[in-house]
Amino acid sequence: MVKLSFWARCFGVGLLILLRVTAASVTASFDRGIVESGETVRFNVTLEGEQPTEVPKLPSLPLVQAIQYLGPRQMTQIINGVSSFQVVFQFQLQTRGQGELTMPSLAVTTRGGAFQTPSVNCRITPKEAKGERVSLKLVTPRDECYVGETLPYDLQLYSSVNLNQIAPPKMSFDGFVTGQEVPPSNTQTIRDGQAYIVLSYRQTATPTKEGLLSLGPATQEYVLEVNRGRRPRSLIDDFFGGGAELEKGIAEAPARQIRVKPLPVEGRPAGFSGAIGRFSVRTSVSRTNVAAGEAITVKWSVYGRGSFNSVQSPQLSLSDGLKTYPGTNGFTSEDALGLAGTKTF
Repeated sequence: MVKLSFWARCFGVGLLILLRVTAASVTASFDRGIVESGETVRFNVTLEGEQPTEVPKLPSLPLVQAIQYLGPRQMTQIINGVSSFQVVFQFQLQTRGQGELTMPSLAVTTRGGAFQTPSVNCRITPKEAKGERVSLKLVTPRDECYVGETLPYDLQLYSSVNLNQIAPPKMSFDGFVTGQEVPPSNTQTIRDGQAYIVLSYRQTATPTKEGLLSLGPATQEYVLEVNRGRRPRSLIDDFFGGGAELEKGIAEAPARQIRVKPLPVEGRPAGFSGAIGRFSVRTSVSRTNVAAGEAITVKWSVYGRGSFNSVQSPQLSLSDGLKTYPGTNGFTSEDALGLAGTKTF
């Protein structure tokens, strides 16, 4: 643990304060999981606990037409004697085409060494017409999945005008159970030269039965300010609100039809627990030479992408003379929805 001490004076009295510094970490993220082709999307690299020496370099990608570095955002906090420093490198990407936009692992150099970000994905979908000032869109990365497979989705509220009030969205989930929800993000995008504010809600839904299921529809109520007539607004109007009136509206997103397939029977492993995804397993032991009566620790690490909630501890087949003790488990997430990461037993 790194410790930093310094003198601080409070009301003329010298105080010795010992601060603990948080461990260093680096993450990467898109502000939305699904973006229409031609729109801009924000990409952030977040470094905590270290001082960077240079801006991370982004590679050329087939689905990115242009990259603009927007600059860093820094924050320092001291809570209960723990000091934390964070810097966010902000990039704006102009998208093109359609498909899976994968930002590979990036090198982040600091005074204390080099770090690698995890790779992250963003789905680029075909461009759709937008004529309304306010519109709601429900998007999923695909329209087909298996029973029990976790499906991420984005509910995005587009607005080309300033909204006075926004109510939480309402959505139907017939045949689905909802999972982890990410706090809504508020960002800006440019589409066909028009600036939009995008309020994005990201969550997961898991189908509980097979067939053609409807995810949604969804609605969201809002209030916006509109000018009264065409007369110019005076300073008095601006101060007292006399130059505008409130107008209520409801944005609607149609349901998405999801074809849910049954899990194949052929090749299903014995004791299948329902975990669906792409996983790999690493196994290690604390030592390979022990005396009778000594304990060893066996560690399994399951990493990849999928429904980690259904990943269970492996069952050991022990020979005579061995005894097991209750173990522990933990999960390290690599994305906001908890779909990518490592689960350790």
